[in-house]
Amino acid sequence: MRNPSYISVCAMWLVLAICSGVIAVVSTYTFVYAFEFTTEEIAIRGLIALPGAFLGIIFSRWLVNIFDKKYAVILTVLVTALLIGLPFCLRLAGWFPENGTVWTLVAFFAIWTPALILLPVVPIVIDSQLVDIADEHELQTGNRSEGIIFSIRTFAIKMTSGLGGLVGGFGLEFIGFPENASVETLDPGVIDGLLWIMGPLYIAIVWFGCCFAFLYRIDRKRHQEIIEELELRRAHDW
Repeated sequence: MRNPSYISVCAMWLVLAICSGVIAVVSTYTFVYAFEFTTEEIAIRGLIALPGAFLGIIFSRWLVNIFDKKYAVILTVLVTALLIGLPFCLRLAGWFPENGTVWTLVAFFAIWTPALILLPVVPIVIDSQLVDIADEHELQTGNRSEGIIFSIRTFAIKMTSGLGGLVGGFGLEFIGFPENASVETLDPGVIDGLLWIMGPLYIAIVWFGCCFAFLYRIDRKRHQEIIEELELRRAHDW
């Protein structure tokens, strides 16, 4: 708790986890009622996210080499959050193709595809940051404590399904989403509420969470110094 870099990663990671939980709850309603996507069309999301599992490793290494880990995470979070929320913002502004045409689906996933391909960069680089924090913690205390340090990953999963889902449910209650809703009878104000949650509100919260990333203090030079000091200490202990 005295390590500002660890607090930085934990705070941002938990905000992202809560937002993921909200998206998981509210996105299905938005797809069905705001964009009138079919089940098959919604399933495309999983297909376009698949390449990111492989390309994320390449992109993460490339971004880290250019910007270092701290700014690679910040840049990726800012861009992906903007792209994920952009279709909903455009629909609110009236700048998105009308439902019932092929252009609705094309426009939506043309925006989401680069976001879902880039998104895996965030957990990959954050895991790398946690390893660096374990090195720094060992230097400061003599104990690596990887188990405790990496426990934030499991805790974030719980926050996604628990608190994130709860917040998403409160959001649906707040906008007055009715039981047994239908596309034909749903109030336009409720649809706008779904779009606000998935668009401007989502982007604002994620960007706020990204502010914690600026507290991270371990850059490439500092980590190299940590490794060198650890190697000297280990050599002396032997």
